[in-house]
Parts: sequence; structure tokens; C-alpha cells
Amino acid sequence: HITTVPRAIIVTAIRQLNRTVFIICNYKLIHCNERLSVRQLLYGMMLSSASDAANLLAEKTSGSIEGFVALMNKRAKELGMNNTSFRNPSGLTEKDHYSCAYDMALLGSYAIKNPVFKPFGKVEF
Repeated sequence: HITTVPRAIIVTAIRQLNRTVFIICNYKLIHCNERLSVRQLLYGMMLSSASDAANLLAEKTSGSIEGFVALMNKRAKELGMNNTSFRNPSGLTEKDHYSCAYDMALLGSYAIKNPVFKPFGKVEF
């Protein structure tokens, strides 16, 4: 998904990784009354593209999915990603949700310098 790295960048810029998130809603893979850390949700989002984790983190980070998408688009522009438009944090296909190889290279270059992403490159399946 083109949204995996940008959503993680926004979450890690705003949320503390060890902070616990209390889930009160029922998501497909996340259960009611479950307590997970932001780090655990990021792992689910980054390694298995869990849309539930992406939407939950979006809501917990910015108050709404729409607000989170606005932050993703703002960060994309700040990084010079001029041919990218996000419409959701999950990465699911949606009209006007797109990017290009050059913009993804810009994003990858930024992400690889961020120490938060190092553990994700070392995970074995």
C-alpha cells in the first residue's frame, strides 16, 4: 500500500510508541476492551497492512480519519511529493488516492533516516 509509510510517519510524529490505546469499538481484527500499545498497532499496520490498526491509529492520533488524511497530505507536500493524494489511512482503493514512483522514492528516503522504522526492516516472517 502506498499509505503504509506515510501513516506511520504521522503516527510516530504525534504519538508515543509505548503509550497504551484502549479500544472501545469492535474492529475486524482488534477486539473491544483490548489494550494495545501504539507500537503494537504500528507493527500490525506496517507488517500485515491491517486496515483496522490504520483506522484506529488515525482516529486516536488526529480525532478523525478525515483529519488524519489531511495530515498525511500535508506531510506529503512538505516532502515534495507533488504527485500524491491520499484519501484514506487504510490504503484501500479509492478515487483520487494515488502516488507515483518518484514520490514513493522521496518518502522512502525520508523514512529510512527515521530510527522508528529500523525495527520493521529486521522483522523475520
